[in-house]
Amino acid sequence: MDWPSKLRQGPISSPEFSVIPRACALVAFIVGASTVAAFSKPEKKFAQLTDGPVWSFDLASTGCQRAWGDPNSSAATNEITFAGDDTVAMAYATMVRAPSEKNWDYQACMFTIDARSGTQISQIRLDERRPVTSLYQPIVAETSDGKIRLTLDEFSTVYGRGLEVAAARQPITPSKEHWTGAHWTMFRAERDGTLWYDGSSEAKLLGKYTPDATFIYPLGPERVLVIAGKRFALFRGDGTQVKNESFSREGVHFAAVSSDHRKFAVSVYLWGVGDPSYLEEERIVVYDAENGSVVTSVPSNPLPKTQSWTALSPDGSLLAVGAGTTLRLFRLPSIAQSQSK
Repeated sequence: MDWPSKLRQGPISSPEFSVIPRACALVAFIVGASTVAAFSKPEKKFAQLTDGPVWSFDLASTGCQRAWGDPNSSAATNEITFAGDDTVAMAYATMVRAPSEKNWDYQACMFTIDARSGTQISQIRLDERRPVTSLYQPIVAETSDGKIRLTLDEFSTVYGRGLEVAAARQPITPSKEHWTGAHWTMFRAERDGTLWYDGSSEAKLLGKYTPDATFIYPLGPERVLVIAGKRFALFRGDGTQVKNESFSREGVHFAAVSSDHRKFAVSVYLWGVGDPSYLEEERIVVYDAENGSVVTSVPSNPLPKTQSWTALSPDGSLLAVGAGTTLRLFRLPSIAQSQSK
């Protein structure tokens, strides 16, 4: 082919040359249109708490700086708890040092805050020396009598609100009882995201969720929460679905459940695109565990890098939200108040 002469003759009209630009234009149009549609799609709106925080506490005042930066979705719920309705407790690793090839020096900080006044009650440090392969993540949880159980490196210790030892440190032993609260052990998710309920007679298919990212959370004796990517579902203990909540752009993480099992909270977040990527938005949404209706929502401020620390008081009347060096406490409306609006 004589390319110069062809060019002198004007535009090439051969089909193999005209189809390519048209195809490229079509692809560009589809991609652009879908992108605009995705970002112009309205985000889900929630009733927002109108009252500000009851108090804000400066975590930096404790001198405890978390060793690995902001908590991930697991640590965010395990490093904070209420102990009764009058105490907030937090614990996390604050120092990691490798003095030798086989061992690490770890240090954890644990402190309590008066939920009524927002002032610090007490504080202790925990030093350990463990093999380099050991997982070192303090976990705090409320006991049935309103005290604080600290689980650390396969041992647990129970403390009072002043961090006095209420039950001495002892190894964790797996329970021999088959706990069937909400029959949550009947729920199972396959790696492909298929969710099943294993009833007494046969397995029941509950739905298809996000592969390798479907998590099951028992919410008490009668409810189970399933979170997967941009959606969650609330089930009764017998596998009956109560609520299905889907989001167009936001992702969902588990955040908290009250000890009376009447309220639960999720972190609804929007991840921004960048290098590195970043958290663009987060809000804590509180739900009624009975029917899945929204009680209220609280926007995160300051915004965490990954997920905020979150805890609900035993009766669900208080919500603690922490990020960076700020911990805030909010008073929530009752379920009856939220439904009357």
